[in-house]
Amino acid sequence: MGETGTSAFGLTAAILPKGATMYNQTVFGSIGYATGAALGALKTIRETGTFKRLILCTGEGSLDLTVQAFADFLKLELNPIIFVLNNDGYTVKRLIHGRDAFYNKLPYWDYSKLAPAFGPRFPQAYHGPIDTPEKLDALLADEEFAKADRFQLVELKLGYLDAPLSLRMAASAVEKFNKKKAGEGSMGG
Repeated sequence: MGETGTSAFGLTAAILPKGATMYNQTVFGSIGYATGAALGALKTIRETGTFKRLILCTGEGSLDLTVQAFADFLKLELNPIIFVLNNDGYTVKRLIHGRDAFYNKLPYWDYSKLAPAFGPRFPQAYHGPIDTPEKLDALLADEEFAKADRFQLVELKLGYLDAPLSLRMAASAVEKFNKKKAGEGSMGG
């Protein structure tokens, strides 16, 4: 399950194993969509017995809006693997408009404390911050991690404006469009 924005653009280049399915949304139409969608999807596929694991990729901005779903993931023992792309704010919005605007900065969270706060009695693991490709490779090669037998949160620490090329190109086009419209004196009418 890919969150809208940076995660969705990055996942379009992913090579998935045979039988895997990926769901995502485009640009930032409904930021925060993926966490709740993953909860519902995981509950459904768990009941039907048709999956091995669910992996959620989300940004810290999107998670800021929907983190309370962690309580249900834990209570229902759904055991997702959640990758949080932590690049210190709303990267999509920074790339389109307001690169250094205060409203694109998020409060700092200690991601290692989230699962214990929402479900201290349930099996869980925090991995991070992962800030190098070597650390990520080591985690992905870890057999315990691959079992997906508990709620797992992986904090991926990215650069300030780290984004896939496809996102940079789309954001540049939107930014140019917005500047042109602003120059015409109308933002949509």
